[in-house]
Amino acid sequence: MTGMAKRSYAVKFATSIVGQIRGFAEYGFPESSTASFALLAYSSNWLKCHKPTALFAALLNSQPMGF
Repeated sequence: MTGMAKRSYAVKFATSIVGQIRGFAEYGFPESSTASFALLAYSSNWLKCHKPTALFAALLNSQPMGF
């Protein structure tokens, strides 16, 4: 807020920007989800390369997969 005030931004506009940044920080994609997705992607691709039959069986077993 101080930096925006020094640059002559209106208080209402600055408050709106700070609120948007806070909203994204609270809702943004957390690191834990990123790490979980990375592990899932790695594991799935490892299975696809090394154990394709097991991956295919697991996919069939988990149908309809939420669709």
